[in-house]
Amino acid sequence: KTTRYQVAQAPVANITLFINDVELSTP
Repeated sequence: KTTRYQVAQAPVANITLFINDVELSTP
């Protein structure tokens, strides 16, 4: 069963990974 907490956390994790990738790509 998927909880509201898990649904809310998934997009946050994706955004965090995206930001990390951008920071690593920045010289």
